Amino acid sequence: MRFAWLAAISLLLVTLVGCSHTTVTPTISQKGEVTRSVAGTQEGESEREAGPAGYWKERNSRTSNGQPEPEGVRLAAMRHMLAMDSRSVQFSPEWFAARGPQSLPGRTRCIAIHPQKTDIWIMATAGGGLCRTANGGATWVNCDDYRLNHATNWVEFASDGTLYVGTGEPYGGFDALGGVGVYVSTDLGQTFRQLPTPFYDIFQIRCYKGDSKRLIALSSYGIYASNNGGATWDRTSKFVHCAAAQVDGSDRFWVVGFKNSISYTTDGGYSWVGKAPPGLPDEGRKSIAVNAADGNQMVIITGDEYAGRTSKVFTCSNAEGAVNSWNNPNLPEADRPDADWWSNFAWIDPANPEHIVSAGRFVYDSFTSGGSFYENHGDMHADVHYIKPLPGYRNSTDPVLFCTDGGIYRTTLIPFGFLWIRVSESVTRQVDSSQFYAVDGFSRSGLSRIIGGTQDNGSWRLDKGSNEGTPVGGGDGGYAVFHPTNPDAYFCSRRVSR
Repeated sequence: MRFAWLAAISLLLVTLVGCSHTTVTPTISQKGEVTRSVAGTQEGESEREAGPAGYWKERNSRTSNGQPEPEGVRLAAMRHMLAMDSRSVQFSPEWFAARGPQSLPGRTRCIAIHPQKTDIWIMATAGGGLCRTANGGATWVNCDDYRLNHATNWVEFASDGTLYVGTGEPYGGFDALGGVGVYVSTDLGQTFRQLPTPFYDIFQIRCYKGDSKRLIALSSYGIYASNNGGATWDRTSKFVHCAAAQVDGSDRFWVVGFKNSISYTTDGGYSWVGKAPPGLPDEGRKSIAVNAADGNQMVIITGDEYAGRTSKVFTCSNAEGAVNSWNNPNLPEADRPDADWWSNFAWIDPANPEHIVSAGRFVYDSFTSGGSFYENHGDMHADVHYIKPLPGYRNSTDPVLFCTDGGIYRTTLIPFGFLWIRVSESVTRQVDSSQFYAVDGFSRSGLSRIIGGTQDNGSWRLDKGSNEGTPVGGGDGGYAVFHPTNPDAYFCSRRVSR
């Protein structure tokens, strides 16, 4: 939440004065439909799609009063803010002091590991920007310069160490935060440069075959490709795709989205071939994974809106071929995972192809190639967004990283009878990245207190002189307020979205 008010003020200011944007030309029709001209899109093509994909894009492109937000306004506002002379506004980060709660990691969407310096990890948090460790998770530091958009959703290292950061959360929901496109760093996250993107709110930004110049961006406005490190972009698909998978040594790069089909490219995202697995639903968020060993085994897992263990599982053993040998077992609810619109990530164990992991509200393991799943979450925080094996991964008992609504956990599997049990430990205990929905303050007679509710980490009271914080409520903390005259009396609420 650091300095988010600056972006909001700049957005309002730029909207009022009519700041322009040269990359995208938006117009609003009498019906309220947003049309624009971008690379790869015909002039005047309507961006309103039917079905779930259309709803997803529309939900992420409206202003607070419900009107369509022309693409480019948010980017123009951020660029206007960054271009302002800091002396003219007399702003300095040193004016602010951290109040806590200390060591309370929040929603973490992704993590990237440097391809050569494998002790360097970069984590993307939804409300606290990027954090970096240079010792494999022992200690962390914030690695932005207070000029980044702090809603980071995806991080990826290219093979040469170039770091790309995708901002914004295009998943919908009250707590999803908006982004402003892509940033790039060539010095391990010490400094960043914003790329000139005609899109924002990014599901994934991927380096095709590890090449730092060949980029594929899955955004809330379709797929964009670049062959010059993001200097220019071509829009190659108007359909919303939320997940991708690629295999080492293969030209094929797979995507899946809110349609009942999957697509692949062999030219870096400039052309796509679509496939339609039988029975794949035309709604809901989906995840996709490909066996990194040979590229043939594939799994797709669907997710609904907090509908319990209703995920459907689709597996294929010939992904590099015709993709026509799909298995869609009609699993009973007790054997299904619980992926949903908020958290859905699939992973195939490269050391054991029969081992498939589904990350959703909780973690589910299958050791039967997706034939059945059992909950194996361990003591991790709920809502799991990403899975990353550590370098040197060789078998199922080696450590794997899980990104959750409560930071990152390092987990290992140990045999227990006929099952494998997951044992976890947090590696981000000292990271302060929780997202506050709202706060209230009490300051009188030398007493200074703050109270507020956080996303999935409860409500906290913060006293002056200590950054530790006192938990005063659980779950998704909502609005909180002090009694006007009594600092020991306060009211907390919980946000319930299901």
